[in-house]
Amino acid sequence: MNKFWILSLFYFAFCPYLALSQNEFIESLTNGATTIDDLINRVPNEMRRNQMYMNESRALHREAVSHENPRSILFNNDASALLTFNSDPNSPTYNQVEALVFDPITLKPNVYLISFKNGKPIVKPNPRECMGCH
Repeated sequence: MNKFWILSLFYFAFCPYLALSQNEFIESLTNGATTIDDLINRVPNEMRRNQMYMNESRALHREAVSHENPRSILFNNDASALLTFNSDPNSPTYNQVEALVFDPITLKPNVYLISFKNGKPIVKPNPRECMGCH
């Protein structure tokens, strides 16, 4: 077996979320979701086990982040996919999720802003307001 196949088998055995395309990963989270809670219920267990909370942020929606309402960050084992959201129910961004998924070939990040309107997910890939920092 040549090195390419050995590396490919290793890669897909240990990076299962990258085996999906970025669009398939985002679709697996949003397909059928009507709220942020639905989306979070679709997050792979690996990402739910890997999480951090921030009580200060320089993110776009930093005004919604505090000690009482931290920003949640969920990520897979190799941090190739991250999801963030605010926990302040009074914030206009409460029903939004930001996803950052690295392209496995170029290793460049792609950002997705996922929001919900009338029970339907709206996915904006690489929104301009996010790309200034990412």
